Amino acid sequence: FYTRTVGLLDETLTQSAFTLTEARVLFELGHLDRPAACETAGERGFLAKAFHLEMGPTASDIARQLRVDAAYLTRILRKFASEGLTETRTDPADKRRRILSLTARGEAALSGLQAAADRDTARLIESVPDHRLQELGSALRKAGELLGDPACENSEVTLRPHRVGDVGWVVQRQAQLYAEEYGWTIEFEAMLAEIGAD
Repeated sequence: FYTRTVGLLDETLTQSAFTLTEARVLFELGHLDRPAACETAGERGFLAKAFHLEMGPTASDIARQLRVDAAYLTRILRKFASEGLTETRTDPADKRRRILSLTARGEAALSGLQAAADRDTARLIESVPDHRLQELGSALRKAGELLGDPACENSEVTLRPHRVGDVGWVVQRQAQLYAEEYGWTIEFEAMLAEIGAD
């Protein structure tokens, strides 16, 4: 029921060019901008600590996070690199580490996937009455907790200053949502950009 409902048996995710595993790798590349879970601040390099450098994921970080075979992940990363979705740089704190990140093209691909997933989720829950959505959310959180989802163990929220790209993402997301739901035009996006600039 679940695999059919959320489309996990489909050849690609959200009718995109990506398989489910490729989409997850793309997601991790876009969201793992912190040290690997097994590292503590004390274990990070001197330069990273001294200059508070953002640490991106390495291939081994992603393989560990997703429990994906290293050879399979390497094939995916080669495909992404050949399509111009990713780039690699040397960790300034440890020259042996190769940090992965998305290019602008990769960010666009990830945004497209996330927008498609949002649309699919909206379609999935459109028949659920508003007063029962909280009940559905609680049930899904409980299932995650019972099945050992580490994300359910820590509900702590961290407030941080804006980073490069945050304001643009908010403008893009809100403009897209209002265009889809209410038919608002690019003039609304321009107004959002002014608000973001302020």
